[in-house]
Amino acid sequence: MLGEWRITGFYGRPNRNERRASWALLRELASQYSYPWVCCGDFNAILTQDEKRGGNFYPTYLVQDFRDAVLQAGLSDVNMNGYKYTWDNARDDDDWVEAKLDRFLANDDWKRRFALSKAAVLDYSSSDHLPILLQVRIFLPRHSPRLFRFENTWGAESGCREIVEEIWSDPSLGSVLEKLQFCSVRLGEWGDNLRKLYKQEIDDCKRVMGLLRGKRDAHSRESFRMAKSKFLDLLRRKESYWRQRAKEFWLKEGDQNTKFFHRKATIRQRKNRIDRLKDDNGNWCDWSTGLEAMITDYFKNIFTSNAGSSNDIIDLVPALVTDDQNVDLMKPWLPDVAFPMVTTTFDFNFGVYMVSDLITDGAWNIDLVNRVFNERDRKLILSIPLRRSSSIDLQFWKHDKRGSYSVSSAYKLQTQESDTAVGNKKFWKKLWSIPAAPKNQKLSLACCIWFSTDQIKTLFSACSDHRDWLMRALALFNPNDSATLAYLCWSIWEERNSVVWKSAQPAANSCRLRGLRLKREWDDALVSIRAAIPPTADLPTPQEWKKPGPNWVKLNVDIATNVNSGWTGIGMVVRNEMGSFVACKISRMVGLFSPTIAEIMGVREALSWIKDNNWQNVIVESDNLQVVNVLNSMNVENFSMMGGIVSDCRSLINEISCEILFSHVFRSANGVAHALAQATRSFPNAMEWTLSPPEFVTHLLL
Repeated sequence: MLGEWRITGFYGRPNRNERRASWALLRELASQYSYPWVCCGDFNAILTQDEKRGGNFYPTYLVQDFRDAVLQAGLSDVNMNGYKYTWDNARDDDDWVEAKLDRFLANDDWKRRFALSKAAVLDYSSSDHLPILLQVRIFLPRHSPRLFRFENTWGAESGCREIVEEIWSDPSLGSVLEKLQFCSVRLGEWGDNLRKLYKQEIDDCKRVMGLLRGKRDAHSRESFRMAKSKFLDLLRRKESYWRQRAKEFWLKEGDQNTKFFHRKATIRQRKNRIDRLKDDNGNWCDWSTGLEAMITDYFKNIFTSNAGSSNDIIDLVPALVTDDQNVDLMKPWLPDVAFPMVTTTFDFNFGVYMVSDLITDGAWNIDLVNRVFNERDRKLILSIPLRRSSSIDLQFWKHDKRGSYSVSSAYKLQTQESDTAVGNKKFWKKLWSIPAAPKNQKLSLACCIWFSTDQIKTLFSACSDHRDWLMRALALFNPNDSATLAYLCWSIWEERNSVVWKSAQPAANSCRLRGLRLKREWDDALVSIRAAIPPTADLPTPQEWKKPGPNWVKLNVDIATNVNSGWTGIGMVVRNEMGSFVACKISRMVGLFSPTIAEIMGVREALSWIKDNNWQNVIVESDNLQVVNVLNSMNVENFSMMGGIVSDCRSLINEISCEILFSHVFRSANGVAHALAQATRSFPNAMEWTLSPPEFVTHLLL
């Protein structure tokens, strides 16, 4: 009835380096026969990233190799009911890993012939793999009553002995034959009820294990183990029952598969035969009068859909993503003013659907970010600092250092009066660095602010406004020419005042000569002043590191950024009140952050280090003044990008028993921490020295 078809048991090689040899074998097996084919077993591979939960990210090339082999072999996955994962590493901690390694693969011919077949993952096993089951349901009619057979498992049940003793002790039953007959009837009824009880208890255990599987709390795991133990005990009893019925009283090669004995017991009854069926008109049809055509037409009708409107079907599908949720999903989250959206084209086989999928243990999963995103998105993502503690996402006003909105900051942004406005910073810096007398610098500033557009256009029609004219000039001129321009502007202004207020009529060339004379006099004056000052007076005195006070230690911290590799190095050193070395540490943190963000994250690492040690009062020194100022005012709420890191620092300080102070130090006095941070380029792993410092900083210590 079933015709010829083929089933192959397959085991994928566990060594990843040999996995492609397994796929080559799968392709070879596919080419050998043209039968309907199902291939099943432990392939030691997954088809998509969502078939694995926990542990490290599964290499993409291994997923793709397996998918290519399955496709080229003409196979496809057979859907299985039950738990999603078939293997786990039997751990109860955070290292628990689950994966779908076992499956059925079938070609199209097999799926068409056995369209009603069912596959399932069974909820019980004493192995680290769950068994998988493929069923082709066959109707087995029973034509005669079942003969009584005494089952071996009954001997372990207390009720069996009670029934036998009761009947054999009954004086009303005279002969042995009569007692045997009564005993068989009573035991048969009792055995049927017992089998039903077994089935009910087994089903109850399956239901409990199905509900608890995948839950990670201690109570659920303990309840799961108890249900599994009871289930395995019931299976052993059931196995004994089927050994009896199959006349098999031994286990071949240790195989404890109950289905093996079940097949032995029922093989004589496999006569799956249909003799005749009644058609729609009530007439009987057998194989000689069109039964085959009637069955074919029946299945064609039930598996043929009527044409209809797809919109009607779509309207019945509940929306999992609401309009409000869709708005949230489309919100910009990358720190880019021009275009804060992700530009990468996604391959969802990576299993990345939310930003939280990119984060592992409070840090960016740099390997995953590098594989999923293009270079532009990758740099923006890694520039976002992450809090160690859980928190909600917040919006902040980026035009304020603390992230708080104010009317004044918005007004400055609108009118572009802030000296640090985007696009003007270099211009103002160059304007104030013109080597001219202060009054001439101020006149240049007045040219930017008060001259009208019409006045400038009268002089220079090529520029759109006076600021544009001056910006172009300063961009082209060197410092000496810029100073000449400032003095000429001053001379023109003086001549203009003479014409307006004194009715003077100066010559055109005199204006130019006057401006050049003023510049020459100022330059000569500067030369005379500088000649009178000793040469060493201009050299700044290098700052030196200072010892902390009694009962204090001082921790210096610095950072070093590696743009190409996408990480930031941290260097820390601790010295006592005598200036002696106590300890030092280097480590890396994932991400490409701004110098200020990276520095405050380095301070967070320093506080975490202090928490792990039994030091007394600690002074934390950094050469970033902005970070020190923020840390010394942590009582003021900070909503900027560094606000989350500040909150982490505040929480760590509350957990530290000693007193913590933050102090600014010049870079020249922070040389040891700087050298340690630079050393992270050569030391990828975190390292700590306590007895003696590393050789590369020994010469820098006092």
